[in-house]
Parts: sequence; structure tokens; C-alpha cells
Amino acid sequence: MFLNYVIHYPKPEKEALLVHAMQLFGEIVKSQPGIIFVNAFKDTEKGTVMAISIWETQEALQAALPAMREALKDVPFDEWEARPGELHTLNSLVY
Repeated sequence: MFLNYVIHYPKPEKEALLVHAMQLFGEIVKSQPGIIFVNAFKDTEKGTVMAISIWETQEALQAALPAMREALKDVPFDEWEARPGELHTLNSLVY
């Protein structure tokens, strides 16, 4: 399995817009071959939002990237976030 996650730092007044964009993005991701799980979570203490997707393989994620980029092309992250999001990718060590 392959895990991909992004930690977002939304501006408080833009959080609802970011979450809505993430929901629409999640619908696109759910339609991609090889996706196992996709969802978003909020840390209410820190004000961050984490988007998580789990894929069968790294290749499945790579194949989905064009559709994912297209889904996000008009999202003004630089206006909605206090600082850039942090992208992380992890390979499973245990099968």
C-alpha cells in the first residue's frame, strides 16, 4: 500500500472554502483505479486539516495524478492557506 497525505493550514475565514474544495477533490479521487481510502480530518486544536489517501500501489497514485491535478487547478491555495501545505508520501513496510 501507499499512503499520501497533505497537511493544510487554512486561514480561519477560508477554511469552509478549502474543505468544500477537498470534498469535491475527494469525489474525483474515489473514482480512480487503485484507491483504497480517501478522507479529510480536522485538528481543532491546531486548526489544520489533513487530507489522506491510501492507494493499492504507488503506480496507482501516479496514474491518478493527472486527474487529481486537474481537479485542483483552480483552487487558490495561496489565498486560502496561511502557509503552504505539507505533502507526505509513505510506502507500507508490512503487507
